[in-house]
Amino acid sequence: MVAAYNGDVRAVELLIAAKARVDIQKVDGWTALHIASQKGHCGIVRMLLEAKANVNIKTNGGRTAYDLASGNGHTQVCELLH
Repeated sequence: MVAAYNGDVRAVELLIAAKARVDIQKVDGWTALHIASQKGHCGIVRMLLEAKANVNIKTNGGRTAYDLASGNGHTQVCELLH
């Protein structure tokens, strides 16, 4: 999640290659996909989707990764998530 937040593509690649679980949720329900989507990190969103991240997971506040991307004007991320 830290790598997704920071936009660290290489770290996300390494974590996925090491079989990191991409759908782990923090206490607030957020996943790496939520974080990358909110930040507009298209490359990381793409990698997480290729690793089978679940686009339907909602945060504790009821928001999906698409909702977060849309709310922050990240149209390219929205296209990937749709």
